[in-house]
Amino acid sequence: MRFLSALLLTAAMLAGQDARDALNRGVQAFKNARYSEAAAQFREAVDLDPSFPTARLYLATALMQQYIPGADSPENEALWSRAEAEFQTVLELSPNNATALSSLATLNFNAKRWDAARNWYKELANVEPQNAQAYYSLGVIAWSEWYPDYAKARAAAGLKAADPGPIPDAAIRTSLRARYWSALEDGIWNLKQALSLDPKYSDAMAYMNLIVRERADLRETKEEYQRDTAEAGEWVRKALELKKGGSDFSRLVAGPPPPPPPPANSAIAVPARIRVSAEVQENNLIHRVDPVYPSEAKNVHIQGTVTLSAVIDKEGHVSDLRLISGPPLLVEAALSAVQQWVYNPTLLNGEPMEVQTIIHVNFTLPTDPSAPRIKVGDGVKSAKLIRQPRPVYPPEAKNAGIQGVVRLSATIDEEGYVTDLSVVSGHPLLVPAALDAVRQWIYEPTLLEGEPVAVKTQIDVSFTLNQ
Repeated sequence: MRFLSALLLTAAMLAGQDARDALNRGVQAFKNARYSEAAAQFREAVDLDPSFPTARLYLATALMQQYIPGADSPENEALWSRAEAEFQTVLELSPNNATALSSLATLNFNAKRWDAARNWYKELANVEPQNAQAYYSLGVIAWSEWYPDYAKARAAAGLKAADPGPIPDAAIRTSLRARYWSALEDGIWNLKQALSLDPKYSDAMAYMNLIVRERADLRETKEEYQRDTAEAGEWVRKALELKKGGSDFSRLVAGPPPPPPPPANSAIAVPARIRVSAEVQENNLIHRVDPVYPSEAKNVHIQGTVTLSAVIDKEGHVSDLRLISGPPLLVEAALSAVQQWVYNPTLLNGEPMEVQTIIHVNFTLPTDPSAPRIKVGDGVKSAKLIRQPRPVYPPEAKNAGIQGVVRLSATIDEEGYVTDLSVVSGHPLLVPAALDAVRQWIYEPTLLEGEPVAVKTQIDVSFTLNQ
């Protein structure tokens, strides 16, 4: 019996050591931005020691790092769900773990799940009452929920960004007050809490300016309106004093908001990284390896676009490559080619930065001049859509109140995939998002006398601020 107990103890000790070895390998992979590899090592550590909360926390963080806010794909949603589940398990093993609470709040904030994000930030504030970021983030959520309807109401009233208020239509003011007044007051209270903990929190001052200035549009009299705008101006002045020699905060009077809350604190040192659009990053490509067209795909005439999420490291090499969408027979060839691509390093203030971007790999079979191709109107072709990811509204366009239609010219091949996509018209800030979305659309093949044919058509992608 004593021998059996000793044997079990030895096995447990060995498993614990193996778990820590896997954890250490995962940390090294994470520090080098190889997040998929890191997640696999952290998963091994968790499997070896399911009660090891640090391993679960690292695993959840690696999964969250791979999640791309706004990307519409089953794989991306699965990453979000797995990260959430692991953070929840951390809380079961280690109640009131501030890193897990902060990460769950950030995860939901990035997914614009405002109610859940609000609840997690409140939990974090209960656990860490001195956490100014938690209160600041609650203020940002209040503004994020209110702003779309507020901007729509001003537009409906015919008010430009610089036009003074209050909103002239009393019915609109009453409706907005009923829905948002208490939320705005709550947001102001939380921002003041953040400022009481950190009097130099300039981003909190910037959001105070926004909420107070926009709340003024709901006032019943000019005097009340002027008091609010004067208070908002005072917050701008304070922020300017803190930012002397830095950013121009005068844009906050009627411009876009400051950045959202910073990422959740983590036990892992996350490398600095910026997001760059597919079109901009493509201009930095200095070594491109074309994919080898898979013979099995070519034989059955499969073509289309494989869309990948990638991290470009500080030296310009591709790392942590993941599939977003594309015909299955073309995916492996796309991955094999892109792993060999090299880019000029991206610099920020003279320092090389890691880049998160999207890569599109097009597979197009040689065109047979004798192959039939017909023109079809957008309305007719829209009825045949079987997969239509919506475009992600660019934040810089939304904040500037830009909306409209991007018109694209496209060829839909015999398999129903979009090829030969080009821009006909549209606002420059909206075009990249439209292209990214439409490249992923799939249609029912168009038949001519019973045979599939390629189709030439125009596609209109609408962006409205209330979508």
